[in-house]
Amino acid sequence: MKNLSATIVLFVFIGCKQKNPKTVFENQTDSVEREISISPTTTSKPLNSDSFLFKPFDLYEFKKVKKGANSGAGGQKDYYFKPSYKGIYYHFFIFGSNGRCYIEKDTLFREDGLNIITYKPLGKYQNDYLDPDEELIYLEAHCNDFDLHELAFIGLDTIEIKKRLGNFTFKKENCAVYSYKKKALILGLLHSKIKWLKYIYMSEPLTPEKSLKEIYILK
Repeated sequence: MKNLSATIVLFVFIGCKQKNPKTVFENQTDSVEREISISPTTTSKPLNSDSFLFKPFDLYEFKKVKKGANSGAGGQKDYYFKPSYKGIYYHFFIFGSNGRCYIEKDTLFREDGLNIITYKPLGKYQNDYLDPDEELIYLEAHCNDFDLHELAFIGLDTIEIKKRLGNFTFKKENCAVYSYKKKALILGLLHSKIKWLKYIYMSEPLTPEKSLKEIYILK
């Protein structure tokens, strides 16, 4: 990407092990207190897990609400899906003001609450924060984002998730998995409650036989 270093701050993606990351926001807005909303499991009609995995939320509209985040090129893994067109993987770190998120009724302040990786095509929007053509490749969450109710699963019992998405595709490494074609939702469990989640657009379908232990761990 031409002149990329002059238009963005390049961050090295070092994964979940990072502690006390520096918090720098682009176009940060003032923090607005919001009433915590209970998971959509109690307010929405049940969804088919396949259709949910196809598009769990509108990435472009979500980023419009957030206004900005730390961002930088990089963060890809070999098992990530790679589109056929030329582009670059982009890492967006810490959406929202001051890392505010929640688990059930408790508001938390975390700097590692939400991480997103996308694939941005080269061209008109390659240096822009908002890009209508970028694809969601990876999302990990330690707690529920106030503006991402579609994935507000953390802290809930697996019974509630099944009410919304149906039975799991399979369970492995103390995780419950929904898998459809090349897209997967991995739910880390502590007993019967969800402690964290990952959404991954993969290079090939995720099955119980695949030996990818790192996707079943979130540190």
